Amino acid sequence: VHAATIEESAFRAYGCPYLLAASSRAMEILAPGPVVRLRDFDPAALGTELAIPAEKLGSLLILQDALRNCFRDWDTTRPAAAR
Repeated sequence: VHAATIEESAFRAYGCPYLLAASSRAMEILAPGPVVRLRDFDPAALGTELAIPAEKLGSLLILQDALRNCFRDWDTTRPAAAR
């Protein structure tokens, strides 16, 4: 799993504009790249980059949880031929 590569990424989300902007930027950063970055990605840096107000930084936890869940589920959601 750690040598696998994310070739492209996309997201579907409902939430505040800050969450949507951070999710979009995260997709740009993560692909292409190693799958392990899903687990290690820290969206807090996006708070600064996107000038997200302090009271909205909690929404970045949603993004962090989603990325970690994607990493955890990586082997179970890929087609068997791709494993």
